[in-house]
Amino acid sequence: MRRAQPEPEPEAWVPRVLKKRILVHLDTDQSLQGVLMEQTTDGLILRAAKLLNDDAEGSGTSLAGEVFVPSGRVVFAQLDE
Repeated sequence: MRRAQPEPEPEAWVPRVLKKRILVHLDTDQSLQGVLMEQTTDGLILRAAKLLNDDAEGSGTSLAGEVFVPSGRVVFAQLDE
């Protein structure tokens, strides 16, 4: 009896780098900044996230707990290397 081969992992839509700062711009023209804790097939989970304001200082509103960002809402994401 032949064993079924495991299906290959789908290609990541964001590089699989965890626990790095990330800036995510959404289709609502808002931006979030936080620590990328997990990447799922349908989104990102951020911790210590804040919703950025439109000012040059990069100030924003801190968000409590973990934040789920659906992949369909992400226009672009930038990792802070």
